[in-house]
Amino acid sequence: MTTVRRILRSRWLHGSVVVSVLLFGLIGFAHTPAGRPLLNALRGAPGCPVDLTLLSPANVEKARIAAISKRQGTALEASRRALGFELGVTHKGAVLAYMKKHGVACETSREESVLRCTEAPSELSPGSAPRIDDLHMQFDTEQRLVAVDVFRADASSDVAVAWLKAMDEKLTSEVGPATGKHGEASVSFLEAGALRRTANEYRYQGYVAQLSAMRIGKRGVRVREQYQWVPTGTKG
Repeated sequence: MTTVRRILRSRWLHGSVVVSVLLFGLIGFAHTPAGRPLLNALRGAPGCPVDLTLLSPANVEKARIAAISKRQGTALEASRRALGFELGVTHKGAVLAYMKKHGVACETSREESVLRCTEAPSELSPGSAPRIDDLHMQFDTEQRLVAVDVFRADASSDVAVAWLKAMDEKLTSEVGPATGKHGEASVSFLEAGALRRTANEYRYQGYVAQLSAMRIGKRGVRVREQYQWVPTGTKG
């Protein structure tokens, strides 16, 4: 990843999504190339989180659950689908087999509790959908998939909005309707100014997801998908 690319991502995240990162995608995002600078900055900030690089996978999972449980809803989700997998059910071996079948090589880290891929099977980006260029998957101590964080390549406003609407229909059908919306999923909204951001949230008892798109100047719009499992019995 080039220095310019890292800077552009950092600008995006430094603005309107910093709070979301802290409460929603802290654990998963902290291990992406864009997230590492943010995590380093937070280490020295007043009231900052613990240095996650020093935690065991088990303690990282505890921290993830503590953070995401604050955003869970009260309604029961119809499923916990994320990129065709089932959060809390799909095991790491099945994910690796799927990637291998499609010729996608991924890297593991944090005692193999994190799987990161800089590409993904084309079937996960059907039609004119922006392709996945950064995929982060996290597993608990039982090797179950618990979190998925997806960045898709920069796209035009038209393509980004079309994808968000398609994914909203998919999640509404598989999981349940959006429980919160920010901004407006329209071309005119995204192109009204720099760093314009729209997002849909899906907060359920055992499942929390967010679909978002943000304009990054002349480069276009960056799309992100975040999915997390909230274990049964967890209270925010």
